[in-house]
Amino acid sequence: MMNNSEGLFFPAVENGYDKEQVDIYVNKLSEAYQAAYDENELIREKYNNLLDTYKTANGQNQSAPTSEVATKTLMYAEVLAQKIISEALEEASRTKAEAQLATADALEEATRANEKAQLTIANAREEVMRAKAEAQQAIAHANTEIVERTRRNLEQAQKIMVEAINKVESLLTFNASYIKNSIAS
Repeated sequence: MMNNSEGLFFPAVENGYDKEQVDIYVNKLSEAYQAAYDENELIREKYNNLLDTYKTANGQNQSAPTSEVATKTLMYAEVLAQKIISEALEEASRTKAEAQLATADALEEATRANEKAQLTIANAREEVMRAKAEAQQAIAHANTEIVERTRRNLEQAQKIMVEAINKVESLLTFNASYIKNSIAS
C-alpha cells in the first residue's frame, strides 16, 4: 500500500496500484494547486488595490512601511504555496513511479507463471504421447501373442483331426476286413 500526503492509502491491486485511484489523487493535487494559485492571485490583487487606496488616501506615491511587511508576507505565502505544490507533485510522481514498478513486477510474475504453465503443459503432452506409444506397443505385442497362440491352437487341432481321421480309416479298414473275413468263413 502506498501512503499519500493526505494520509490515504492506495491499495495494491493485481497489476500494481489502482490507476483510477492514482489519477483521482493527481487530479485532486492539480485542483489544489490551481486553487492555491488562484487564491494567491486574488490576495495579490486585493493587496495591490489596498495599496493603491492607501497611497491615494495619504496622497503618497511611495510605499508605506506596512506595505513592506505585506509584501514580505505575500512573498512568504507564495514561496510556501510553491513548496507545498512542489511536494505534492513529487509525491504524485513517486506514487506513479511506484505504481509503474509494481505493474512491471506483476507483469513479470505473470509472464513467469505463464511460462511455467506452458512448460507443465508441454511435459504433460510428452507424458501422454509416451503413454500412448507404450499402450500401442502393448496392444501390438498382445495382438502378436494372440495370433501366435491361435496359430499353435490351429496346428494342434489339425494334428488331432489328422489323427482322428487316421483312426477312423484304420477302424473302417479293420471293419471291412472283419466283415470280409466273417463272410468268407
